[in-house]
Amino acid sequence: MTATGPITPLTPTERRVAERLGRGMSLTQIADDLELSLHTVKSYAGGLRIKLHLPPRCAMPVLLHALITTEQITVSTPEQTAPFLDEQQVLLLRAVAANTGIPHIARAAGIAPADVRASVDALIATTGATDEVHMVMLGHTWDLLGPNAATASVGGGR
Repeated sequence: MTATGPITPLTPTERRVAERLGRGMSLTQIADDLELSLHTVKSYAGGLRIKLHLPPRCAMPVLLHALITTEQITVSTPEQTAPFLDEQQVLLLRAVAANTGIPHIARAAGIAPADVRASVDALIATTGATDEVHMVMLGHTWDLLGPNAATASVGGGR
């Protein structure tokens, strides 16, 4: 997921799209909020992937994670305190943030592909997130993802 070269600065509209992604908005919600067509917003998301050196079809949680870790956008204060997450749950959170597709997430999390969907759904419920993108955003606010992740505690009152 790491960038292989310099990141081209975002245009003002790309920044507005990126910031709304960081607030957990869907592409449809972003299109409505910015009064753009969904096709146009999808095009901007594709441009963000290119500028961040990501695969063209990477998942939205991966795009959000890249936007935050490259400091293109910042996340605000946590909406809620971090729940207790065991090591396997933190590993799964990190796998969702950095990988697209069940086989890749399964390999990164060390779980069976057949267990990925149920495990991710359980983790979404545990974190109080609305979906995977929101869960990645919360993971960043709790310092479970990104540059401070190696030293972050695993939950409880952050």
